[in-house]
Amino acid sequence: MKNSLKYNKLLLLPLLLGAASCNGRDMLVDVLINNPCNQTILADADTIRFTVESDSFNKPQVSTFTTSGQGGNGNLNFNLLLPDAKVTVSVLDKNQQLTAVTTFGPMDLSGDKKHTHLILNVAPGKVSEFNQTTPQEGTCGEMSYGRIGHTATTLPNGQVLIIGGEQINSASSSTPIKQTEFYDPATSKFTEGPELPGGARKYHTATLLPDGRVLIAGGIGQFTSGNTTVDTTLNTVFVYDPESGAFSWPENGATNLTNARAHHTATLLSDGRVMFAGGLQNVEGKNVYTDSIEFWNPEKGCFSVEGIKLQKPRAYHSAVAVNNNNDVVFLGGQNESQALSSVEYYHAGSMENGTGELSSPRTMASAILLSDNETILISGGYKNAVNLNPTASTFKSSLKTADLYKFNSTKTLPCGEAMTTERAYHQMSLLPNGTVLITGGRTSNGMPTSSAEIFTVKNSSGICSASSELVSDMTSPRSGHAQTILPGGDIFLVSGQNSGTQTALTAEYYTVPRTEASH
Repeated sequence: MKNSLKYNKLLLLPLLLGAASCNGRDMLVDVLINNPCNQTILADADTIRFTVESDSFNKPQVSTFTTSGQGGNGNLNFNLLLPDAKVTVSVLDKNQQLTAVTTFGPMDLSGDKKHTHLILNVAPGKVSEFNQTTPQEGTCGEMSYGRIGHTATTLPNGQVLIIGGEQINSASSSTPIKQTEFYDPATSKFTEGPELPGGARKYHTATLLPDGRVLIAGGIGQFTSGNTTVDTTLNTVFVYDPESGAFSWPENGATNLTNARAHHTATLLSDGRVMFAGGLQNVEGKNVYTDSIEFWNPEKGCFSVEGIKLQKPRAYHSAVAVNNNNDVVFLGGQNESQALSSVEYYHAGSMENGTGELSSPRTMASAILLSDNETILISGGYKNAVNLNPTASTFKSSLKTADLYKFNSTKTLPCGEAMTTERAYHQMSLLPNGTVLITGGRTSNGMPTSSAEIFTVKNSSGICSASSELVSDMTSPRSGHAQTILPGGDIFLVSGQNSGTQTALTAEYYTVPRTEASH
């Protein structure tokens, strides 16, 4: 049995990849390469490199083809079928510098009687820049719905599952969303998925479980009585199974959260349990903040309360898994009256006391574990609590500052105004070189921003020495956008609010350089 990778230069969509399947059936795979939306990468392309990874190989299989002249062809042959192929397509210039790259999969390229022709439509992203999704040459990809209060989860097959949220129609109108969507990096397309059981929900959590399923819990739904529809906090839970492509209620045991909650955190622990902490409930039109903690046990399919609570009720807080996902640090957030500066530490099965304070109260901040695995960076947020109808004074309290929190010693190292601008409701991602990409959020004027920056921690041994540098803008302003990591490590940013009265219909990805792709 032999698979054959073939390349022919086409005028507009220059690549053709072919593979031969078992049982004498040919499986043709067309890989069409586009310029990303509003970007040009192919005009200066000198070389296209394919890197194919599989459990069937001891090391990646690489083949390089020149794009010069009117054509060109080559073959990469391997004597194994590929039910789990992960493919990286790299674009190099005449100096053999990596200019654009994309990775997709794992996917089945082994072929069967039902699948003998597969068309992949990819747009390698310009390295170290933001690239909007591109379903075909000359177009910019759009989602079915603009969303805020949604989640985005990368599935084991490399596709992204986008769940829930609401679409903002005007300053006083929004539409809850029950329709899910998928994004496939192999085709650069969005497709509609199944509807959510039990109707629309927003400000929920979605946790990828070790077995590849996704656990969706809590959030805010709607309850209708007569002609009146009101928001209600949910305690319901369901699971998405990528094998069946369907949502279902858990198979056995107690299927609901003990406490209805939204704006909470859900953290996957090393033993497979999911820890739910804090959040708020809507009780008779008022937000009531909770200090409750409960755990989802995947083996039993139920929730349990293990006699521990947060020391302070909180929502809109950050939760960071540390010590190989055995422990969790909770930072900031808010209660009914104020933003919080306190930090709490779940360690060895209990909540520890006296775990320090941040340099400032922070709600709707962003936090991430740095590459030393002992320092948490928390940035931005609002200094004042956010209510259902934020005022100008709330927006003006957005922060430009950041802190380093050393959880082993419970010390906070203030970094001062280390960011380039104030941000709240933004996102952060750890890059392979240890720096942090910070995207979007709301600035002090209350409007979403398209700016992004690279945050560098220079010293965290006793003081915080840090700097930040603006990078190219995102393709759209975004706040409250969802974020997930694509198969090649690229950072995928999904929808969010792009103005005071609208949610973005777009998604984009920041292309992270691939060291291995340049060899």
